[in-house]
Amino acid sequence: MAGDLTPTDYAFLILLQIEGREISNKELDTAYGVRLIGDSYARLNGLGYVDSQKVGSTYHHTLSKTGTKLLGGQIAEDRSDKGKSNGREQQLWAALSALHNAQLDRPRVAAVNGHRGLEERIRAAYAELTTEPGAWVSLSRLRPRFADVSKDDLDKALERLLDSPDVELEPEDNQKTLKVEERRAAVRIGGENRHLLSIGLR
Repeated sequence: MAGDLTPTDYAFLILLQIEGREISNKELDTAYGVRLIGDSYARLNGLGYVDSQKVGSTYHHTLSKTGTKLLGGQIAEDRSDKGKSNGREQQLWAALSALHNAQLDRPRVAAVNGHRGLEERIRAAYAELTTEPGAWVSLSRLRPRFADVSKDDLDKALERLLDSPDVELEPEDNQKTLKVEERRAAVRIGGENRHLLSIGLR
């Protein structure tokens, strides 16, 4: 483990990787009975492993690229750190680290199912982000759900989806309204940056 992180810190990183999206403390509490607060919050944000922002009255968290890179290999429990975590946190860490390591040992879905597996994941993620077919979704909302996929692979999958008659990828009309994360999330196709995805209308 990285020397600056505790088992609890790693457990939160693995949870965020499993979710593959922006998730609030309220959702973490409902799903896992934990909230990213206190020392773990300060450490993970301070070291750049997690990006957090306050939305309304609760904090929302996303695994950063640095955090994703940190989890790119096998991890093992540092037993010298046990005094910093209670029994419940240690159990959570042990279970999540085992799950993380097991996932690394499995072939990637894309390797087994080819490009179609990733494209189906994009369609499924889009459906979860919208209330109706054809609605425009910013790629800045889509990308956090693919923390396990490189930007290049996701860009290629998005471009392949344009061959489908129900898929559109378009630039934001008013470029001045784009936030930094929306510009970074864009995919460049045909010499222009495209920020918005629509699926479902033919």
